[in-house]
Amino acid sequence: MPRSLIAAVLVALAAVTLAAPVPRAQVNQWLIAMDGDLFLFTEGDEKPTKLTDGKSRYEDPAWSPDGKRIAYSSNKSDHSQIYVMDADGKNVTQLTHSEQNHYAPNWSPDGRTIAFHREGVKDNEICTVNAKDGKDFQILSNSEDFDPVFSPDGKTIAFVTAREPGEYMLYTMDEDGQHATKLIDYSVFSPAARPAWSPDGKRIAFPLETENGFELHLVRPDGRELRAITKFGHNKVERSPSWSPDGKKLSFLLYDYSDEGKGHESLWVMDANGDNPKELLKLGRGHIYPIAQWRPK
Repeated sequence: MPRSLIAAVLVALAAVTLAAPVPRAQVNQWLIAMDGDLFLFTEGDEKPTKLTDGKSRYEDPAWSPDGKRIAYSSNKSDHSQIYVMDADGKNVTQLTHSEQNHYAPNWSPDGRTIAFHREGVKDNEICTVNAKDGKDFQILSNSEDFDPVFSPDGKTIAFVTAREPGEYMLYTMDEDGQHATKLIDYSVFSPAARPAWSPDGKRIAFPLETENGFELHLVRPDGRELRAITKFGHNKVERSPSWSPDGKKLSFLLYDYSDEGKGHESLWVMDANGDNPKELLKLGRGHIYPIAQWRPK
């Protein structure tokens, strides 16, 4: 092959190489519930994008494991029911249909099952349904239990319970509702203190009441190595912890009511050990049990 032709081929190959698309970096996004609507926030934007229409209350959102669907509760009917929709707000499916209120849906790691709690005849119950059509309904527990969250391997569910009168405690149980176990002997923030499993399943993040107020803590699934990872102090509440997909960071909502009782909410992110906290988004005044979930993928 003539040298001139070889040179031309090499130039062409170089041009192709240079023109190859650069892989796009992962975009950090959060699903936020506040003021009865759901929003999608992308890091770097000035404000979140509204996903819902405001005609009903939309609460307790949860990403599907692949980040393509969202489960939530809404009072579109006379009672709050569990729904799922695409991440852009389309293709809504109602999963529950009973004259009871249903809250706090959470997906199993394989995306096939959704756990939630509903107001039972006597106590709040943790239940599961098929994530596709709402079939295969099961009651796992009925002892005043709230906020079920599957472990990454799907074998364990962490939840908040009021089994001890006047106290909200963090428990775990098997995926079938057996072997309920108390993790720690301290009260958590409230029945809306949804715990968050780390992606590797080795830690659980949750808000815990301390002498200095409510701070985020980590604990092993067996109740060992409990430690605080935030130290914002009095007049502030940290809640709604959520892990980054790689498990290296945690986001959370900070409610600050130190300014003469004029509370305001903001979204923060920090290293998983509590270092380098940074405010990402101001959400305005305080909201009732808001949620911010990091998109898993």
